[in-house]
Amino acid sequence: MRRCWSRQSRQRVSWQRNDTPHYKWDYGTFVPLQYLDPSESVPVVTMGTCILADLDECYRVGTAIRDAAEQSGKRVAFVASSALSHKLVRDPSSWPVTEHQALDRRFVAMLSEGRLDEARRFLDDYAVECHVEMGGRNIATMLGAIDGVPSGRLTGEEYGEYGPSSGAGHTNFGLRVS
Repeated sequence: MRRCWSRQSRQRVSWQRNDTPHYKWDYGTFVPLQYLDPSESVPVVTMGTCILADLDECYRVGTAIRDAAEQSGKRVAFVASSALSHKLVRDPSSWPVTEHQALDRRFVAMLSEGRLDEARRFLDDYAVECHVEMGGRNIATMLGAIDGVPSGRLTGEEYGEYGPSSGAGHTNFGLRVS
């Protein structure tokens, strides 16, 4: 187990390399990348999500990723794959309940408008109420990776329509730092 120091959060984050021969790309990594980089020309570092971590730990990992990206001096993309509301049912055409759809849209609006501090505070209760996929851990890591970006430098855009799948709410959404 190794530890790295995150300058921004002033905390150490534990990590270790995944050397297992059993690791396979998961759909949450593979599907977005086949659209973002179909020629497989961009180097990619994949990272699993610890389901025992709380949202604050995931947020700190995100800040460590951001610090490493800044230190590299390279342009970096962070991809997080997660359903929003995720209270699954057996009917593939089922939408999340109306209240959860409204909360999904409220959260996306916060991101679109660059209200990152508000989105972070909102995530704790939202993740529990709406059963956000992976407890919101991937989203918390993403929020850590963009922590400190002034709202005027952040542009959010939704690609396509918000839609259902088995009671879960899905959207394709991008944030760009200018």
